[in-house]
Amino acid sequence: MEKYIAFDNVVRLIQSIYDRENRLLRKMDRTVHLVPGYLHDTFEKALLAASLDTPTVTCTLPAGAFGHFDEKLVQTIPRHRLKGIDKLDVGMAFRTEGVNLARLVSFNDQTVVLDANHPWADKELYITADIKEIQPTATKYQRGIDKAIIL
Repeated sequence: MEKYIAFDNVVRLIQSIYDRENRLLRKMDRTVHLVPGYLHDTFEKALLAASLDTPTVTCTLPAGAFGHFDEKLVQTIPRHRLKGIDKLDVGMAFRTEGVNLARLVSFNDQTVVLDANHPWADKELYITADIKEIQPTATKYQRGIDKAIIL
């Protein structure tokens, strides 16, 4: 096992993402093949400064790290266009034409409002990561691995 993180290592970490109000947005046990440009550069730099001697990494991602909010990605459509869906709940995700996912933000008997912005668009985020294992790529992992288990 490696002691210091470098590019082309495979790193297993427990990653937590918080918003500005310190609310936990996501926590995951994640294995990442560290290649330049794969992660946000702020988080990448923090990881490269870590080691098993200093296994906790913290950093702030600037607002916009997950895109900027675009009002054009919020659309109101007739409810009947969501065919085959009997029960709607705010937060549901739908695949749409030209966009990967859109979240249902509100609805009534006639219309639904869908938002295709990333839920973290324009939010400043804080990341903590506890490094659990560092391996050279060739040992037990394949290139390109990124497995996340949401806790």
